Amino acid sequence: MELLVISDSKLKVMMDKEDMKKYGLLGSELDYDDPPTRKKLLRILDDVKEQSGFDTAADKLLIQLYPSRDGGSEMFVTKLGLLPVSAEQSLKRSRGVGVFCRGSEIFFTPDFSHLLCMARLCEGLRYIERSHLYYEEGRGYYLVLDERGSGGTPSPLWPLYEYADAVSPIRRAYIEEHTDCLMEGNAVATLSALAVPDAPFVLPEG
Repeated sequence: MELLVISDSKLKVMMDKEDMKKYGLLGSELDYDDPPTRKKLLRILDDVKEQSGFDTAADKLLIQLYPSRDGGSEMFVTKLGLLPVSAEQSLKRSRGVGVFCRGSEIFFTPDFSHLLCMARLCEGLRYIERSHLYYEEGRGYYLVLDERGSGGTPSPLWPLYEYADAVSPIRRAYIEEHTDCLMEGNAVATLSALAVPDAPFVLPEG
């Protein structure tokens, strides 16, 4: 995979047939609303960040994929501001073009029991694509949720604010560098499994 950073907001990704096979993108058109396809794109974007520093974690993206005759492809990734819903729908109807919403919400709590409650609230929410748990010595836990986006509507994660403090996504780089990663990719499911299944669970008032 070769990368060309065109600007702070645009990147070109050049993949050969082996790259396409590695990411599971051979033989099918991209469906940007399909969860398995979105996971493949997340994997590419994470590898892109590692190789080039081009970070898309908190941005809405326009992705354009153009297959080549040799089985590879050229993919253009552009960071966007908020678009009207009508504009997004128009882009999605264009062949090889998709709007890919990827945002992050970060929550901090010093209380592990609160963390388990949060995980149970998040369990089964399909728009949470990945979740990570970090621990800062002497302080507490950071739960990082990677979301697929909600079309500009308010986040439905409001009950979590009863159990933890919101942290700006800008702090993510600090968290990744200066805290210990305890669970990566599937923290919500792992934490939910630790919770006692038969324990009473009541949503917080508000």
